[in-house]
Amino acid sequence: MEKHQRNVSANSKIMNYMQQTYLYPSDLDDALLYEDYVSYACLKGEQVISSGTVLFCAPKYFRYADPKLQVWAEGDEVVVTARAYAKSVEIINEADDLLLEDNYFDMNAGRRRGRILKGKPEGLKVRSIFDIR
Repeated sequence: MEKHQRNVSANSKIMNYMQQTYLYPSDLDDALLYEDYVSYACLKGEQVISSGTVLFCAPKYFRYADPKLQVWAEGDEVVVTARAYAKSVEIINEADDLLLEDNYFDMNAGRRRGRILKGKPEGLKVRSIFDIR
């Protein structure tokens, strides 16, 4: 299965109208139905204020690669790494009382940090849709 990535920047395709921002459509005709996805982020300066992903098919048909998720604590944060796209990442602790600023999220390959709001980061476990299929 060949993997490819294409970054489409919306910076040059923005239209402002009455305090709202619209993005012009991007052509994704060459996207692979069961293997590609769209990842988006809204930035305010360097800070991500909203992000997400969208599949071109129902999640149960998507051909997920093993993200090889890892999780650990660093101070008052947890750190998650993924080697591939991971949908619906869930982080729990052994007491099942961990509350993070975001307990369930999608992530691209790479690293993501989340602040611990409640609970102790002991016996951390992480999984995604890949693990429950």
